[in-house]
Formats: sequence, structure tokens, C-alpha cells
Amino acid sequence: MPVKRRLEKQRRGECSDVEWSVLADVPPPPEDTTNGIDFYLCCYHRRSGDINIAVPPIEDLWRMHGAEIVADWIAAHPGTRPLCWWEYDAPRHEGLRYTPELRIQVAGSGIPEPLRSENVKLEAFDIVYGIPTCWDEVDFDISPPAFEAEAVYLRRHGLLAPGELRRLKPADFEPEVLHRVIYTHLGTRIFTSKRRPHGA
Repeated sequence: MPVKRRLEKQRRGECSDVEWSVLADVPPPPEDTTNGIDFYLCCYHRRSGDINIAVPPIEDLWRMHGAEIVADWIAAHPGTRPLCWWEYDAPRHEGLRYTPELRIQVAGSGIPEPLRSENVKLEAFDIVYGIPTCWDEVDFDISPPAFEAEAVYLRRHGLLAPGELRRLKPADFEPEVLHRVIYTHLGTRIFTSKRRPHGA
């Protein structure tokens, strides 16, 4: 095994390749023989630490490895954060454990369903990178919803890392347009003006 890969394995500890792909927000390993089912279970398990499946809670693994993952992420993608950061470390929406505070919608049509619902199952709604995926009265073709950039969200909450702001360009602060939401066996994915799902 090459030295770099061996060191990476040591860094991951007991995490499987599939679990690490969820934690690090990278594509699932091509050698996954479960056709993505293990990846899906790990993704689902982000929010369901009490469900009866044979994988460790992703949140527990994130508490072990999240800080170094975020540091590496910022080095490569300043002004943004990986999915598990949004799941566990972003400011909470009205104190709900698994619902991050939404990024502000700055233009476009649509009403995010989580903001309209008083249902106690609010936490079950998908919110991906601070963008809601459940919509009402939305027209993605004529007037797609647009949100503040992740960099704006992070700056607004005082969450940019030391030196991170200096590395950002004006484009990093431009709004992010939600083009469409798709649902696959690997979970909910979003296409935006700045982000495409893994493998798309």
C-alpha cells in the first residue's frame, strides 16, 4: 500500500471507505459492492442515530474526525463547508437538532416547506447545504429560487476561519441559484449554479 494511502487509512481510524466518503463529502468508493446501499444507509443515518441498522452513528464519527475534515475542506474549498458540517455544526433552525438555519432566500419564486410548517416532524424535511429541498409554488424554469452564498452565510454568523476571507473572490459572495432537486437511491441531491451532485 502506498505511503500516502496508508497514512490516510491511519487517519480515518475505524471508518470504512463508505463512511469516510459521507463524512468527507466525496463520491462513494467505486468498489462499493452494495450498489450504493451502504452509502445511502450512512447518509440516512446522519439524522437517525437510533435506527436499527448495522452502521455506527455518523454523528459520532463526525465528532471524532470533523475538525480535521473541515480544515482540509477549507484549504480546498474556502467559503463553503461539507455536508456533515451543515448537518451537525451549522447554527440550528429554531433550536432543532438536525435542522440547520436556512440560508436566506434573496430572489426567485417558491416557499420553502419547512418555513411554512408547524408540524413536529419539521426535522424530517431535507435541507442540503442550508438550502431546503421541499418547495411549494416554485417555478424552477422561469424564476428559480436564489440564496445567499455559503460565504455570505458564514461571514454573517462569524464562522469564517482565520485567513479564509482573504482567499475569497467576489464571485464567492454571489447568490446561489437552485436549478432543481432530484431524489435518488443515494438520497436527495441539488443542482445549483455553484454545485453539482457527485457523479453528475
